Amino acid sequence: MPPALPTGSTAGLRRWLTFWRRSIQARVVVSTLLLSAVVVGVVGWLLLQQTRDGLLDNRVDVVVAEAGDETTEAEARLGAASGTENNSVRQQRELADQLISRGDTRGFAVVLAGPVGGPT
Repeated sequence: MPPALPTGSTAGLRRWLTFWRRSIQARVVVSTLLLSAVVVGVVGWLLLQQTRDGLLDNRVDVVVAEAGDETTEAEARLGAASGTENNSVRQQRELADQLISRGDTRGFAVVLAGPVGGPT
């Protein structure tokens, strides 16, 4: 058997329940406040999700465009390089140093990768 509530608590609870059953105004006010809080919470959550998704999509688009621009510029500089250069390491270093310095100022890292696979 559960422990009995103190007499003062039981009487107060009984008074509150009687008030709740008899007062339509109290029920309307409390239910309106609760429903309003739920609606405001859901709408706020949806707005935060949409804002976050929009900001993320925009940032991804900017980063992809920036990487494409850097790749295009690197390809143009490689195409403009003289065909008589025998030191490929020096040519690669000259290209990479400029990309790395621009990446440092813009907040991205440069990954230099060669052809995938080997001679077959």
